[in-house]
Amino acid sequence: MANLYGYQFAISPVAGVVNLYGKITISGTAGAPTLVAASSKQMTSISRTSAGLYVLKLTQTYNSFLGMDVNVMLASGVPAAPVVSLVSETVASNNASTGQKVTFQLQNNGGGSATDPDSGTVLYIHAKLKNSSV
Repeated sequence: MANLYGYQFAISPVAGVVNLYGKITISGTAGAPTLVAASSKQMTSISRTSAGLYVLKLTQTYNSFLGMDVNVMLASGVPAAPVVSLVSETVASNNASTGQKVTFQLQNNGGGSATDPDSGTVLYIHAKLKNSSV
């Protein structure tokens, strides 16, 4: 597991913590995502698989997944999909067909149904991973 461009020291009780940051813009009525490459190091792509369901692919394998925050910046008004839930992760997978990815779901507040964010919405990602077996 390479530690590409990682900095050695972090104050944490967990060894080898890696923080990844990403920016995803949403366009169109179908919630089409675009990964902003300049703001999304160690992330290769984002795809929408169904209403509000997104798969974020990472560039490398990590020992374990520690968590992820998704902050929603609205284009205007009230958010269509303010609730974010993690669905699955395969960051420790060496399987070429599944790859290293995190799947998350956006839902509305009212009934919890899957909802695409409005066009112009920006999703800011902060993924926390472990790059050590200790």
